[in-house]
Amino acid sequence: MRKLMHQEAGQLPFLQLMNNRILVYFLLCFFISTSACTQLTKPNVFEPSWMSYDAAKKQVHFELVAAWSANNNGYNFNGYIEDELSINVPPDWDVTMTLINLDGNAPHSIVMTEPYTDDDMPDELTGEFAIFERAYTDEAYANESMTMSFKPTVGDYWVFCGVKSHGVNGMWVKFTVDAKINTPMIEIKENLLGIRR
Repeated sequence: MRKLMHQEAGQLPFLQLMNNRILVYFLLCFFISTSACTQLTKPNVFEPSWMSYDAAKKQVHFELVAAWSANNNGYNFNGYIEDELSINVPPDWDVTMTLINLDGNAPHSIVMTEPYTDDDMPDELTGEFAIFERAYTDEAYANESMTMSFKPTVGDYWVFCGVKSHGVNGMWVKFTVDAKINTPMIEIKENLLGIRR
């Protein structure tokens, strides 16, 4: 009996050490999962119906609608202008964008550009100024659509309407190739939550 009690007493520190390790492991898992959930549920980051992707093939497709709403007199992409919207993709992904023009009054286009300051923003851009090869569309008129495909490199860019006076009047949104993300995502300004998703 004494021998058995001696063995159990000797095992107590070991069991206590194991319990401490299990507790630390549990707390670590809880912290990681809570952090991940917090990031995934960030209210201004979402996956809209106009974005689809295949993570295995590293391919993403965006459908951008010109004049989706009356915002900025129709000079918008999916209802957004300027820095209201940021399209974010991981590096080494193939990007396809389809421009659909719902504007019965004006043509629209897309030219992928570098960001501009107010002082150097061009009044008009054509495909020859695209920052990536084939990263532009021609002008699409009412109810027309055009598609472009390209592979961007890490950096900050703009999706810019190249039609005369459109981009300079706010018809552009942000496009970021971010090495910190694994899947594409859309980010909108927090003050626009629930307004144009």
